[in-house]
Amino acid sequence: MTDTEDERKLDPVAEFILEYVHSSDRPTSPEVLAKTFYEPRKREKDRPDAWKKYFQAVKQQSFFLHRLGLVVIFRKGEPVTEVKELKGRWTVGKPL
Repeated sequence: MTDTEDERKLDPVAEFILEYVHSSDRPTSPEVLAKTFYEPRKREKDRPDAWKKYFQAVKQQSFFLHRLGLVVIFRKGEPVTEVKELKGRWTVGKPL
């Protein structure tokens, strides 16, 4: 078994977050990430707020990527060290 076979693949939501965050100049809210992830998956009969079904996945994967050091979670413009007790509005950005 080679190293590439042994490595774990990231969740599609995590891969999307990494691509989006690294292509953006500014930190992005989880709402925008969920809406953008949902957009190509949208069906004609979906409700306008159907993007919300991806919000929890975006949140969990953002926290996971933060713990790995691949993204940084910001609260009030400052990097957050502990995401377990994070409340209120936050954004996801490139590592410093």
